[in-house]
Amino acid sequence: MANFINRKPNRLNNFDYNSNGIYAVTFCTKNRECILSIVGAVALDRPQIILSEIGKILDSTIVIQNKSGITIQNYVIMPNHVHLLICIDNCRRSGATAPTIQQVVKNIKSFVTKKVGRQIWQKGFHDRIIRNDCEHQSMYDYINFNPSKWLEDKYFSDDLL
Repeated sequence: MANFINRKPNRLNNFDYNSNGIYAVTFCTKNRECILSIVGAVALDRPQIILSEIGKILDSTIVIQNKSGITIQNYVIMPNHVHLLICIDNCRRSGATAPTIQQVVKNIKSFVTKKVGRQIWQKGFHDRIIRNDCEHQSMYDYINFNPSKWLEDKYFSDDLL
């Protein structure tokens, strides 16, 4: 019998991910391949992000996710991962309920995969339910300043500059 790694569940038990709220989501490229962007020279006290062709497809895909009931409040496309701050507001949606965060992430990954023509994503994603204004501001700032931390990332390479 094979030895399987016991993984902890990705989602919070008994939580309705379709309910109104704000969620911080992170997903990564397959094998953490740096194919989405380059974190470049510092300007205005922060590194500039230069999107690759795949990164540009991803960027336009994220933008079109803003629709009735879903708002991407903030995001950053790093070389090998993406951070999103997703707001679900079923009050703004007429008729059916808004998609879950799982559906939003699946839509983004699927659309980009089809455009690129190959699988580029690691399975799953990490999420955090934002519980109050302090957490919201903290996550918003984390996303904004994440490029500043790239030089310290274990996947950073001078070859990418």
